[in-house]
Amino acid sequence: MSWFNRKKEVSVNFFRAKAGVFLERLNNGVVSQGTYNHVIARIILLERILLKYPFYRSYTEGSLRKKEFLADLKSFYAQLMGDGMSQKEFYEIIQQVELNEVVSFESIVKEDVNIGDIKGTIFKIGTEHRNGIVLTHGISCSRYNLLNLASVLSRLGYLVLAIDLPKHNLNQGMDLTMGNIAELIRDSVTYLRRGRGLRNVAVIGHSLGSVGTLLASAGYTAKTEREIYFLWEGIRKSIEKGERYSKLRPGTDEISLQAMLRDDNFMDCLGEIAAYFKKIKEIILDSLKSRDKLGYDFVDCCVLLAMPSECKKAFVGASFLERLPNKWIKAIWETIMHNFQIKLIMEEGNIFNYVEEKTHALRWWYLKVENPSEFIRYFSSVKEPADFISLMNILSRFSKRDNKFSFIDYYLKKYVKYPPKLFIYGKWDVLLRPFMPGSRKRLEDNYRAYGNASIIMGNYSHILVSKPFQQMASVAVTSDVVLQNIINFLNKNMNPNRIPGYH
Repeated sequence: MSWFNRKKEVSVNFFRAKAGVFLERLNNGVVSQGTYNHVIARIILLERILLKYPFYRSYTEGSLRKKEFLADLKSFYAQLMGDGMSQKEFYEIIQQVELNEVVSFESIVKEDVNIGDIKGTIFKIGTEHRNGIVLTHGISCSRYNLLNLASVLSRLGYLVLAIDLPKHNLNQGMDLTMGNIAELIRDSVTYLRRGRGLRNVAVIGHSLGSVGTLLASAGYTAKTEREIYFLWEGIRKSIEKGERYSKLRPGTDEISLQAMLRDDNFMDCLGEIAAYFKKIKEIILDSLKSRDKLGYDFVDCCVLLAMPSECKKAFVGASFLERLPNKWIKAIWETIMHNFQIKLIMEEGNIFNYVEEKTHALRWWYLKVENPSEFIRYFSSVKEPADFISLMNILSRFSKRDNKFSFIDYYLKKYVKYPPKLFIYGKWDVLLRPFMPGSRKRLEDNYRAYGNASIIMGNYSHILVSKPFQQMASVAVTSDVVLQNIINFLNKNMNPNRIPGYH
């Protein structure tokens, strides 16, 4: 007999035994006929619920109050424990009952994935899945940081892949750059679609993971990051040089346009600018067109949790640190960030069995960086999604004299702005700082610029837990309100009957 069916048998036998006890009490005059009828009706109702899932419908339809239902569910907790269900699994189910969702009593199967640069864990129940989720954590965390979210979604029928970002936990082969993060997310989505045969896939990113998700949706790659900003800087320098040539020369009152066009130096500047623009167009177009190799949209929708609009501003004091030697950066950073966080993790019981390793690398919980000064320097000047998408907006507004410009405009709208996005952030987030004057408006304006955005601000911190002022935890995104908003958004945008590629 399966684990699932044993659960039902144990539960049903338990309630029938309770009915027998109340019948004996009725015969002995201990309880009235009315009380007995009420109890038996509830026992029959609960038995029917247990035999026919989803059980939450009974109280959502008004036939049983939630408080009474949860009390009865907890009353046979001992029986479930005796038959092999862990305490953790039991309370995961209780949490989802309170979220009014269809859940399963079956055990969650965890399967480690190590394919190329993808290092992660799959959470699933059963073998038949049509919808998949990629979870991307924030900086210094690991695949386990979104464990609660993975458990909730897998019990709702999703196949969930939680990955380690570059230089985090077991993924030490890639450099920590936004281009590599974006490529890793794109490869993870491709793996779920092709390797697992899933029809619909969404990405849920937290903090740094949400920034990478937006860049991935824009076709950002490591090659893009290496080349495009170098070219853009070349355009800037050529424009400055051209402005110098176009200024008035000594002894002249004005320079006509015709004279400028006859000036070889000025024309060389225009030629340089045109060549730079042409190369940028080709890079952006190639990166975006590479997404068509999937045969359908990159993702059906994105959930972007506590996404910073400017990563560089999240690293307060970085400009000071990058001037110091590596050993001083390591000592200061680990004292302020790493040691304090590890202390909190240990106070929570070290639920992921984190082991502190002695290493010359800079440590920040699950993050290890060999060259601290390079790490600080990179994130002090990192290009944000807004930088890349603004550049595409500039190119798309140029005169459409060739197909490449119109293609960029088309891909920008289709891949970046059209897919549904849910932004959730907390008003007590010390990294986003929406409580500062004008910050909330700037943050939400930035979110809206990405198109088709739903924005929710709640009484949370950066880690989106139920305690609004808690800034660190082993597991993030545990607030029931946040979970319900995510579930509602996915239910709306992850329709299994939807044709991939059409929103």
